[in-house]
Amino acid sequence: MQKLVEGLIEYEANLTPEGRELLGKTQTPDTLLITCSDSRLVVGLMTGCQPGELFIMRNAGNVVPPYGTTAGGEAATIEYAVSVLKVQHIVVCGHTRCGALNALNGRPPEDLPAVAAWLGLAESTRRMVKREAGDLEGDDLSRRAAELHALKQVDHLKTHPAVAASEVQLHAWVFDLTDGSTRTFDFNRREWKPLTPLLTPAGHRG
Repeated sequence: MQKLVEGLIEYEANLTPEGRELLGKTQTPDTLLITCSDSRLVVGLMTGCQPGELFIMRNAGNVVPPYGTTAGGEAATIEYAVSVLKVQHIVVCGHTRCGALNALNGRPPEDLPAVAAWLGLAESTRRMVKREAGDLEGDDLSRRAAELHALKQVDHLKTHPAVAASEVQLHAWVFDLTDGSTRTFDFNRREWKPLTPLLTPAGHRG
């Protein structure tokens, strides 16, 4: 906590007039980024975005519940981003070595009932990983599980009315904690590939 307080005080002290102007502007994000709560994912640092440029939704395991399955804030966040902020892109960004996916594909956390219930929303991922990656281990399994999970969450996004009725582009990314790289799924070629400086149109319509 002390580090947080010191950091905020330092931020305020070093905030330039240009920085204050950015904070005061109305937010106009182009992208909704859906990612994990994992503290190793420092989204602002990783993306280089300034205040107002990126709308972010985070939860354990970057789960997107299908529309109507839960009363959580995910549906409201997605609806607001698409219908009010008019984002043009939604990115589901998973990551390797994800604790939520490890728990999902391992022993259910019986002493964490809320976590177990939340991970139940990703049961389809567990079944897909068991079927398609059951022979993998270690980081290979972690990477494949993150890929399959991100793609399934894109499918879940399509069940949300605001997304289905929009022109928003959907993307699946996986951030690799072993080397800091990010891969994107090319929906045209049906394959995962590295991000490039010029973003290829790897997304698809909601």
